[in-house]
Amino acid sequence: MVAQCDQDPLDKTILRTAQSIDSRVSPAEERLIQAEQNASACRTAHELVRYRTRRRGGAKARRHGGSAVAGVNATNSRTRR
Repeated sequence: MVAQCDQDPLDKTILRTAQSIDSRVSPAEERLIQAEQNASACRTAHELVRYRTRRRGGAKARRHGGSAVAGVNATNSRTRR
């Protein structure tokens, strides 16, 4: 088949066309892969920030939880009188 390709001008044209398309598609494909990897890294970073924020919020609630509960209890006891 290779020997025939060297002799057939149509096969040479098809080969040049395929090489031309590949030279244009390969860089675009590489940029797309890089963009997908960047998007994945951004999602991961966003999830980590959300997790950290939730953890910090929980710690803050635990620190101030006693005073909040005491305030609610005081209000409830005044209302019941």
